[in-house]
Amino acid sequence: MQTKTSLHKLCIENPWLYKHPLAWTGQHVDLVGCSFFHVSGDDNSPPASPAPQSQKVVYQDDKELEPSARQARRFALSSTPGMKMCAIGHLLAFPAGQLVSAGDHPVFSFAGRKVHAPECYLFALRSALLASPFVGYYHYDTVAWERRRKFIKIPTNPGRGGNLPVARLCQRRLKKATPPRWSEDPYLVCILLALAQAQAQACKGPSSHDTFTTRLLVTTEADKTNAHVFKAIFPSTLLKTLSRPTLDHVAWPVIQHTQVCFEPYASFGERIASHLLDCQGATSRGGKRKLEESPPRVGLAARRNICRDEIVLDYKAVESLTMVVLNSLSFIWWFELSAMAQGAMGTDSLVSP
Repeated sequence: MQTKTSLHKLCIENPWLYKHPLAWTGQHVDLVGCSFFHVSGDDNSPPASPAPQSQKVVYQDDKELEPSARQARRFALSSTPGMKMCAIGHLLAFPAGQLVSAGDHPVFSFAGRKVHAPECYLFALRSALLASPFVGYYHYDTVAWERRRKFIKIPTNPGRGGNLPVARLCQRRLKKATPPRWSEDPYLVCILLALAQAQAQACKGPSSHDTFTTRLLVTTEADKTNAHVFKAIFPSTLLKTLSRPTLDHVAWPVIQHTQVCFEPYASFGERIASHLLDCQGATSRGGKRKLEESPPRVGLAARRNICRDEIVLDYKAVESLTMVVLNSLSFIWWFELSAMAQGAMGTDSLVSP
């Protein structure tokens, strides 16, 4: 592909390129020059051969674990995206944590139009709500359900039975959109692009920085042993070409994929944070963005989430205070009734002969 070819010209020459992100295939990322690179995991990865059953530690109750280890275990073993999101949210927002929830799902835009909003959860730095980096969490099994909802249509037939030719066509489309290796799914590129665009929007446009580093934490039901971190460094010129496809094509980044073992649970929070916060997420034109700079604009939902996460309410104290107030009101009410009763008795004695 020539360097000066724009995305608009590529879409004209290759009409199959202009498709919904759920229908992206390996041909799409190969045509634009994007690729995946798999690196080795952390030092705490388990050995290849399983340990003997007698050496395995089985926790019968979450109460036996420390709070951070308990949340890491729930994050690893939970089967629903909501429970995993709750666990990782508590894990990253611990007193020593640096990330908190940052509002709504990111939106992938192309040519100034909103195309798709992945069900990806945003996290941002706790200190000053800096836009670098924006970290996302995504449960990969969600995309399988979204693809089935998009490609599998209920076949209708005016006669009895289903429409088998249409059903076969839908199955072929679904199979074509499903990658042979989930860790190289082009849909992950869409999520990383949406994170970069959200970060650029928080930094008042892509022109404010040279590059935008995004990280995506991914889990899947097929892997109960490792969490997966995808990292990409997007140049600001690439984000501009997505907004204006007629601009000259620029180089696309290499998506770096790293596996982080869940066990030992006690150190998972620190290890996953080291992968998600190893460097600044946005590099300004004058150098790396310092923490002392003024924070970018953050949405109202993000500010509400930060306030909710940083304020710790003592519910027992509130309940005790409520009981004291109710007891005081009950005593005052009883005292007034007693006074009224005594007054009524005194009045009756005065009017009696």
